Amino acid sequence: GGAAGVARLGSWRRAAGARPLAAGAGTRARPAWQPPDPQAGAPTDSVAAGPVVRSAWRWAISFEMHLLVGLVLAVGIVGTVLPVLPGLILVLAAGLWWTIADGGGARWAVFAVMAALVVLGMVAKYVLPARATANRGAPWTTLLVGVIGAIAGFFLIPVVGLVVGGVLGIYLAEVVRLKGDWRAAWGSTWAALLAFGIGLLIEIVAGVAAALAWLAGALVF
Repeated sequence: GGAAGVARLGSWRRAAGARPLAAGAGTRARPAWQPPDPQAGAPTDSVAAGPVVRSAWRWAISFEMHLLVGLVLAVGIVGTVLPVLPGLILVLAAGLWWTIADGGGARWAVFAVMAALVVLGMVAKYVLPARATANRGAPWTTLLVGVIGAIAGFFLIPVVGLVVGGVLGIYLAEVVRLKGDWRAAWGSTWAALLAFGIGLLIEIVAGVAAALAWLAGALVF
């Protein structure tokens, strides 16, 4: 009986050892998703890192570029007094560059205000002296001689040559027209000079107002 029992136990163990394992038996199933290892560091790919938030100011110019625009505007305002600089043209050019470089949009409204002020200043600079001399009876040829004198004075006398040449040209043209009546000629010249001064003042105010419009636009937009 004992030998038979041992034989039966051995046959059972052999049968149990020969039985194939079930699928996945004896192994530990791995989950479909595993949390990232904290020791591996932050993910570098865009999918793991999440969506990239882009700034709404990605097209805006830098603070240094704004300072440069302000500097050009200041030079343009000085240029309304010094004939060697283009004056309001610089102001308008700086405003246009800022509008385009900083993204356009509502900034075009700011540029429109600047352009209107610049045109007003430039028109006043040339129209007022012409009307003043016309009211004194001076023809357009007097202003033409004044323009020629201003151009000659610009090259002959530094800084103030434009004004000196223009005034001298108008005065000489009026002396010739009035047949040597220098008092009447000086009256016409003084009227033109006064109107030129008023036009220059308007031009300066227009340049400052355009620069302030840009500053407001830069702070708001």
